[in-house]
Amino acid sequence: MERLRQRRGSISSLELVLLIGIVGMVFFFVFEGFSFLESCWEHGNDRLTVNTAESVAYVNSNQGSECVVQGCSGGACSHFNGSGYVGYFDVNRNTYVGFKPKGYNEQRVVKIQGKKVSGDIGTLVIRALVKDGKVELDWVKGK
Repeated sequence: MERLRQRRGSISSLELVLLIGIVGMVFFFVFEGFSFLESCWEHGNDRLTVNTAESVAYVNSNQGSECVVQGCSGGACSHFNGSGYVGYFDVNRNTYVGFKPKGYNEQRVVKIQGKKVSGDIGTLVIRALVKDGKVELDWVKGK
């Protein structure tokens, strides 16, 4: 058998393979960590705002049968647009208003009822359309 020549300060082939494997695993775990954080952010403040807006819409509209705007009596009110009652969620007051408030989204891409909407941070508001006992929510441009 031939003896392997060892030079002082050099690394062997096995050490090189192991080093490449360790570096690869570190990159994999860093990537997975960022993916996990992204999924947590997706369920962060914007998602909680959507959940709150949906709950408030159902309460204000009497389960989808009346106007969603707080203090409005329904019927032939100014919030009826021909297909249903429209209101905009005001995150500062936690209620629906008849005008578009200033935007409050915290992410560039937000999800609502299975749809993704893109917009700059602080430009989108939640709009509720109440018709036929259903509440439909959308992200739309704010004031």
